[in-house]
Amino acid sequence: LEENIKLVYQLVDEHIGKNKVWCFAIHDKMATLEPNQRQPHAHIMLSERIVTDWDHVKFADKFFSRYNGKNPQQGGYLKDRRFTQNKHEASKRIYEIRKYWETIINEAYKRNGYDISVSCETLKVQRQQALEQGDYLLAEELDRPAQIHLGPKLAGQMKRLMERDDFKIEMLPEKAQVAYLAREINKINKKIREQKEFVINQQLENQNVDVE
Repeated sequence: LEENIKLVYQLVDEHIGKNKVWCFAIHDKMATLEPNQRQPHAHIMLSERIVTDWDHVKFADKFFSRYNGKNPQQGGYLKDRRFTQNKHEASKRIYEIRKYWETIINEAYKRNGYDISVSCETLKVQRQQALEQGDYLLAEELDRPAQIHLGPKLAGQMKRLMERDDFKIEMLPEKAQVAYLAREINKINKKIREQKEFVINQQLENQNVDVE
């Protein structure tokens, strides 16, 4: 939890800035569809209003009122429009934040001795990267549909249906069916990769024995 708090503060400092009002909450619960998997995540809330003087912050009646360019003291604070004024620029900035978040998480993993990593890239990009690095087993694992975000209501419904003795995939709503298939394909691909790695390692060990 302490490390996660540090990461959120780092993200806020870099991409929200020290001139806005903000707060965050970190939730840490078990995943609805994966009962053995923790699912920590953060909710960050902020006002786009740019505070120019923290020693003399405007009261709420002025804080959220329309900005007055000719006489700033008579209106509210100017808004930071990085994410709303231009969709193309907003998309680029969101990608920058996702890339930054990937970087600081992976640095934290490495710093704390974890040999794992995350990526903000699409499965298609990750697969191409794996091929370029010669990791064909990983490339095969990544050759699957992307998982779909279901939301708590649909995920809960999916879980209840999957727990039934007479469960069939046809019972699920269409969106949940796609999510179910993507999860199953992911599990199968991981198993295949593990088996192939095991076989390759066994072959290498046998070759070493023959050489000795």
